[in-house]
Amino acid sequence: PKVIYIARGDTRDVNNRNEIEAQFKSRGAKFEFCCDWGADIGTIIANFQSADIILGPHGAGLIHLIYAAAGAVAVEMKINYAFDSVVYPQAAKHADHYFYAFDMRSYT
Repeated sequence: PKVIYIARGDTRDVNNRNEIEAQFKSRGAKFEFCCDWGADIGTIIANFQSADIILGPHGAGLIHLIYAAAGAVAVEMKINYAFDSVVYPQAAKHADHYFYAFDMRSYT
């Protein structure tokens, strides 16, 4: 499977994202950190369309899950910011994705 991790460069990211990458790769997944937000939107959409799993900390980049094919898995890593937000579960539902959220506050 292709896994996209929507990386953040600020305090809303987790400390162990390299461990997350290693776990997926050890199971044969194609793993990539995303995204070059300066790229044209067509390139960004195409990247998400080919993703099987999209994960990352809460943040605006996660809304790109709507571009993934139906049946994709979206994982929101809940952190201190916007912990009660329902934006991403609703977006995943309307895009026919599976959605999971995990409390990652102890990893930030």
